[in-house]
Amino acid sequence: MEQNSIKVKHPVIFTATFFKWFFIIILSLAALTGGYYAWQYWNTSQAAVSETQVKTITTAEFEQLYGLRVRLIGVTAEGGLIDFRLKVIDVDKAKQVLSDPSKIPSLIVPEKGITLTVPQDSDQDLVLTEGGIVFFLIGNTGGAVQPGTQVIVSFDEFQLEPLPAQ
Repeated sequence: MEQNSIKVKHPVIFTATFFKWFFIIILSLAALTGGYYAWQYWNTSQAAVSETQVKTITTAEFEQLYGLRVRLIGVTAEGGLIDFRLKVIDVDKAKQVLSDPSKIPSLIVPEKGITLTVPQDSDQDLVLTEGGIVFFLIGNTGGAVQPGTQVIVSFDEFQLEPLPAQ
């Protein structure tokens, strides 16, 4: 018995050109997806920043509302520290912002995009007396603050207008 066999040529569709275009399309889709998610992240982070902007007050308002006056934002220790001093005008008002250790002020250096904070392990007891001075020594990371640099004193709920360092 004779068997008839027909040989069918199967077309080869998985050629090197096919794989090249397949990977180009896959990489393009991955790049577009990554770009979209990066844009979404940036958009939402910008919205969060604008929603959480703190109120800026003048030094006169700071003294009137919180009983404190900025006495010094000075660069010291050969540029390695910031000597930040507040004079207590009214003890009761000052307690609003200085009684909670988690609300210790920080210094923002807008031109460098850096926030300088009191070290977390600082075990400083704040003694508030009328006419007394409260001081903080803050590390000047990377020499961010130089004499004349504009610095923003920031508390949780508000910040002061920019002040020049000495």
